[in-house]
Amino acid sequence: MRSSNYRKQDKAAFTRKKFIHRVPDNKVLKYNMGTYKPDYTHVVEIKSDRQIQIADVALEAARKVAGKVLEEAEKAGKVKGYLIEVKAHPHHILREHRVIFGAGADRLSQGMTLAFGSSRGSAARVSEGQVILSVSTYEQHTEFVKSVLKSVVKKLPCTYSIAVSPKR
Repeated sequence: MRSSNYRKQDKAAFTRKKFIHRVPDNKVLKYNMGTYKPDYTHVVEIKSDRQIQIADVALEAARKVAGKVLEEAEKAGKVKGYLIEVKAHPHHILREHRVIFGAGADRLSQGMTLAFGSSRGSAARVSEGQVILSVSTYEQHTEFVKSVLKSVVKKLPCTYSIAVSPKR
C-alpha cells in the first residue's frame, strides 16, 4: 500500500531539513545505461500524464527492466545500440509517523503529538508532461524500444505516454 499513500502531491515540498535526522539512501544505482554514441537518430521517451510522486524503488525497477531487456536484445542482434537515461531524480523525502494501536498503546505512543514522522524513502516529484525515462537509439529500432517501454510503464504508478521523436 506504499504507492497509494505517497503518490499524490497534495502539499508543497517540505524544505526545512533540520527536522530530518536521516536522509535515506537513493535506490537508483545508475542514471545512464548503455553506450553513448553521438550518431543516435531517435529518442523514445516515457512522459507523465499527471502530476505525481514516483518512489525511488519504482524508478530503479523500471530502469532494471529496460536495461535487462535491451541488453538481451543487443546480444541477440535485435538492437545495435541504445542509451537509457533516467531523467527523474528522487529528491523529496517521504516520511511516516507510526502510531501504535491496541491495549496499552496509551503508554507507548503519544498519538499525533508532534507528528512529523521519520524518513522512510525518497521520491521524484514529476509534473505533467515531464520525461521520466528516455532511450536513445537508431530509427530502425524505435518500434522495438517502444514495445520495451510499454512493459517498463507497468513498473511505475499512474499512466504515462510513450513518444518517439528525432534527436535534436
